[in-house]
Amino acid sequence: MLACVIFSAFASTPPAIADDTLAAATIVWNYVGEVIFNMLVLVGCIKMSDRLIRELMGLG
Repeated sequence: MLACVIFSAFASTPPAIADDTLAAATIVWNYVGEVIFNMLVLVGCIKMSDRLIRELMGLG
């Protein structure tokens, strides 16, 4: 649940690329990179919380 809250905070912020002078391809690649970074943060948070819960519950 905490990972979803953190991810929604990351995803709700507007993209950092607000410069209209950049080429369209550059803007798209920057956006794709930002989305991939947000997904990696989400996966990391979920894996970390899964490991923490397993240790707390004594399952692994």
